[in-house]
Amino acid sequence: MWLTARGKPVLFTKHAVQAMACERPPIEVDEVLRALDEPEQDGALAGARKRSGRRVVIVRYEEHEDHIHVKTVSATRSL
Repeated sequence: MWLTARGKPVLFTKHAVQAMACERPPIEVDEVLRALDEPEQDGALAGARKRSGRRVVIVRYEEHEDHIHVKTVSATRSL
């Protein structure tokens, strides 16, 4: 099964997977894919941001012609 966003396969670094698991509650893969597909903010340095419940998921990535490479994922609490 390929994970896709923006019509491209999405590859996760080991660091990104570990960071997703360390968040409380852990960040789910579908939250990351939603942040990439439907970002509320998207910038080269800031990454893609998307509100998910009471937090904002931040995805730092590189987009290539044939794939998206997710470098790291984090979340902040929102009010």
